[in-house]
Amino acid sequence: MAQATRNENDRSPLAIHLAQGLKEAALWMFLVAGLVLLLALSTYSPRDPGFNFSGEAGHVRRHEQRAGRGDVREMLEAEAEGRR
Repeated sequence: MAQATRNENDRSPLAIHLAQGLKEAALWMFLVAGLVLLLALSTYSPRDPGFNFSGEAGHVRRHEQRAGRGDVREMLEAEAEGRR
């Protein structure tokens, strides 16, 4: 006896729409991740300190560190205000 299989036409319109949306979301996430990686690689400078470097403040040449530095500064200032 043959086993019944589902055809593409048997799926509900909602299931088809959700599957398409998930595929598109994955595409956009990979595109953004690729652009961030491209930015990081194109602005690489061997003179920049690593993320775990703690020393004198210098000029940051890589763009992703510049953005991250502001986020960390805001987080530390908010934490310092909370302790007062």
